[in-house]
Amino acid sequence: MKGEEPIKVDTMGGQAVVEGVLMRSPNGYAIAVRKKSGEIKVKTVPYKPITKKIKLFSLPFLRGAISLFEMLVIGVKALDFSVNEWEEGFKEEKDKKEEKEAGKETGKAKEESVKSNLDEKSIQLSEMPITSPQKSVTTPQSSIPSTEERTISLLSMILLIFLSFVLAMVLGVAIPNLVTSYLGRIPGIDKILGTQEVQQNIQFVTSEKSHLVEEKKPFVYNLVAGTIRALILFLYVIIISRLKDIQRIFEYHGAEHKSVFAFEKEGVATVENTKKYATLHPRCGTSFLAIVIFISIIVFACIAWLVNTIYPPFTSLHFALKKSILITLHILFAPIVAGISYEILKFSAKRQEKMFFRLLILPGLLFQKITTKEPDASQIEVAIVSLNEVLSIKPDEEKPQIKIVTG
Repeated sequence: MKGEEPIKVDTMGGQAVVEGVLMRSPNGYAIAVRKKSGEIKVKTVPYKPITKKIKLFSLPFLRGAISLFEMLVIGVKALDFSVNEWEEGFKEEKDKKEEKEAGKETGKAKEESVKSNLDEKSIQLSEMPITSPQKSVTTPQSSIPSTEERTISLLSMILLIFLSFVLAMVLGVAIPNLVTSYLGRIPGIDKILGTQEVQQNIQFVTSEKSHLVEEKKPFVYNLVAGTIRALILFLYVIIISRLKDIQRIFEYHGAEHKSVFAFEKEGVATVENTKKYATLHPRCGTSFLAIVIFISIIVFACIAWLVNTIYPPFTSLHFALKKSILITLHILFAPIVAGISYEILKFSAKRQEKMFFRLLILPGLLFQKITTKEPDASQIEVAIVSLNEVLSIKPDEEKPQIKIVTG
């Protein structure tokens, strides 16, 4: 086996799942889930990123969109694994309860049978084997398989990712754009946004009497749309953060950040040395979303300007047709927005000593005050187990492994 290269600390990352944590390294990923029994079940999967397999995909700005899609697929698999493990815990509790009740009923039935047939079948009863009702409950750790059956089909995964993308485009692109167009019709908005002079030079078609038109004032228009986009995301997170189960996920999110910080700063993570670190991390996906919103304002504004420059009669088209074209272009350029945002996040995370980059990632860090919560020691332990397991994956490993880690 070739000499192993040390894993760079800035290549570590992860996400919270249901009662657990996913950790990823250049050699693969690990999912650790706390079961109802208190044990931690861990799945390690050796995995080589697409950006490492295909050199073209490792190019700057392209690798960001590829990595985002790749992480989305891995995230869906991790959530599926964690949900199934958590639900299995409830099923095991239910089975134990039923077996206990069945055991009581069986014991009563046997006792009555013994009393009624003692004289006639004493010999047979003395030789009859007694079956334990909990025989199948305890499974030796050595019998745990190294791989588990797929619980989500490929078609279901594709459909889930597609629907997630559609929902993201509707909430993040279409609705902000259309709402901005509607707000642009409010009397006096031209004075507020400084578009009065532009509006006087525009010949509106009958169906469009707006004071704020994207193709004529692209930056102002997309600044308003970007603000609406941020508000939608903020309100969505605020609403779901009220749910008890989501609060648990946010706590595991904090545990993930703390353990990664401990590894980055000290090279090793323990429950004690991890507690002191913050739950806010500059490379978090939440910070990425904040940068995406900022970059989308610039990119989408350039799209509107470019379309109007290439085809000046565009402004005279029907409102519905113009919006359909612009929103479609926004969706097509979404991977470019993601690629640029990825590079900015990666670049700024390494240069936090400079004020400009600290300010750049500040909105994301503030947003993390909602998406991360202070974890307890048991949640930190799960994150550390996931971290240690992903670090143990060798570059030449091929098969996924599953094992139980006791507290």
